Amino acid sequence: MYQGRALMHKGHGVLEITRSGLDDIELVGIDLQDKPKWYLEKVYPVGKVPSLEHAGKVMGESLDLMEYIDKNFEGPSLLPKGPEKEKISKELLNLCDDLITQMFSVLRNKEADAAYADKHIGPLLDLLEVALGKYEAEGPFFLGELTLVDMAYAPFFERLGLLAPALLNYDIFGGHPKLAKWFKAMQMVDAYTSTITYSPEAILNGLKKYLGRS
Repeated sequence: MYQGRALMHKGHGVLEITRSGLDDIELVGIDLQDKPKWYLEKVYPVGKVPSLEHAGKVMGESLDLMEYIDKNFEGPSLLPKGPEKEKISKELLNLCDDLITQMFSVLRNKEADAAYADKHIGPLLDLLEVALGKYEAEGPFFLGELTLVDMAYAPFFERLGLLAPALLNYDIFGGHPKLAKWFKAMQMVDAYTSTITYSPEAILNGLKKYLGRS
């Protein structure tokens, strides 16, 4: 598994690996600012991270990796159960991509402030707040029980929870009590917390450098 050094997590796919107990998979750090030639030429010419080398092939895209690991390795499945939850999970995973794209767009804007962030990120956070209410009676997670959806969103909120206050003076959980409750619940999931390998200060500094905001 190849993962960017600047990120605090071992990677979305590794959340699943940890969950499945596959600790024997080797993790290789990649410098996002200066990706090595061997990685671009011999491993994954697309150049993205994380990526997984397994069974003679290399694949990327975080969410695709999570589904691949869930289907191809032993361990408890985190795929949603039932057609309704499968449909909702795909919608939420697509929204996760939109949210990540919007987040980095806002954070790279050196003129952005809390009002700007609320205008561009707030509506997406509102959608997640509503989504968390649908299965609230079944548990604190997006589909009630822990699934790939939670594993996909958790690293994102870990990053945004550090960067938004520091760079934008913006509280992502303000006005979103269900999101705050969900994130607190994620802090109790060992498969998630065990993937956080750096201190908050180191994480913040690394991400600032990655965004050109150091």
